[in-house]
Amino acid sequence: MKNLLILSLALFFSIQVFPQNNNCFRDLNLTDLKSRFYNGSAKSPGFKNVSKPTIILIYAEWCSPSNKYKKELLKFASRHKEFDYYSFGEKKNDTDGNNKKRLFIKNILKCNYYPLTIVLRPHKDYFAFIGGENMDNLEILMDPRSSQNNIFLNPDISFFFLFGKTNFFIENEKNSEKGYGAITSGSSIFLGEIRNRKKYNGVLFSSNKINKKRVYYKNGMLLEKPKFEIFKGNYGKKGLKYCNDTTVFFPAIFDDLYCVQTGTAEQIFGKNGTMVVKYKGKYGIISDCKYFIIPCEYSYLGSFSEGAAYFEKKTSEKTISGFFNYYGETLFSYSGKSGIGPSSFKEGKALINIGGMLSSKYIFVNKHGDNIFG
Repeated sequence: MKNLLILSLALFFSIQVFPQNNNCFRDLNLTDLKSRFYNGSAKSPGFKNVSKPTIILIYAEWCSPSNKYKKELLKFASRHKEFDYYSFGEKKNDTDGNNKKRLFIKNILKCNYYPLTIVLRPHKDYFAFIGGENMDNLEILMDPRSSQNNIFLNPDISFFFLFGKTNFFIENEKNSEKGYGAITSGSSIFLGEIRNRKKYNGVLFSSNKINKKRVYYKNGMLLEKPKFEIFKGNYGKKGLKYCNDTTVFFPAIFDDLYCVQTGTAEQIFGKNGTMVVKYKGKYGIISDCKYFIIPCEYSYLGSFSEGAAYFEKKTSEKTISGFFNYYGETLFSYSGKSGIGPSSFKEGKALINIGGMLSSKYIFVNKHGDNIFG
């Protein structure tokens, strides 16, 4: 009786204390994965529709990044119990089963990397990315309001386009052969102008962190290392064009462009491919893919650093200031007579002034706005 009581208590505590580790990720074998999610089409492979947001982790037990990332996903899952979670991967001491799984991952999914995370959203909408992704990015990926191009434009996400497909997402034209949009293939994305379903003017970049690279297309021709320069148009407005060329990259409509006068693509746009601009007296952020990341509606903006940019919005009564992420979502903000910056994040912290101009009080904060020193 005593042993039975001890066993019952042990079982009770294992269920109460560790529910997430045991029940969060439902493990799939190859038959389960195919029957539950894979559409089985050889000509147009893809996934079946899901009724609720779903995350599938493709991993290997022997892979250290996989194990580390799964721990972060468990924390994410504890905050988002409204999603379904599955895992599919190589197990220790399962040679035959691992070989079959590896063949499916390599030959069908067309991927050779661990960990791979597949994000399924209702209405047959899915994304996949390689490596241990930032949980803030995963929050956005699972948000049904997030648009495809805004997601593609995030330089911090290592997208992988499954099944070796080439997908076209073309906007703004009734004729689906041309317009502005995205072409995705393997682990690369083209964003910009498309003509005859081919890359014309825009940026092609690898979304794989292992070999991240951006190259530019001008009038259908590939440019490995283009150089740009600021030029002035009517009424002193500024634009951007290719050096030693009349081809315009940005038309001369801006009050100001916050970059060097002449330089390489990285010198002009930075590593994340963005630039702060001023238009009609307000600040915004535009990408080298010619999409506005942040609309021109701010009194002041800083450049992105570690995925966050400082902003200020002033009215006659107050100033709202803080930081937002790559999607324009506010990470944290303060309201007062003056702003808390300008500032930027370095090694996960930023120095801000919460005391105002007359009685300064500086503190270090994290990206949630929590005081970590000061």
